[in-house]
Amino acid sequence: MKRKVLTAALTLFAATGACSLIPARAAAQRADKDYLSSVEAGKIRDAETDNDRIKLFLMFADDRLNKVSV
Repeated sequence: MKRKVLTAALTLFAATGACSLIPARAAAQRADKDYLSSVEAGKIRDAETDNDRIKLFLMFADDRLNKVSV
């Protein structure tokens, strides 16, 4: 009986430890690259509505596409 409880406790402890490593690994793989310039980020921050923010994102994307296609 004690052996079953000990085995279950160790299994639970190992599973919890393994699960706690997943977010750390995901954070380590994340790139810390800013896709917006500081000016663009400021415009997004200053936009009053979600629709305004979406329009700004689309405008920034269009500008980047135009720079690449030229």
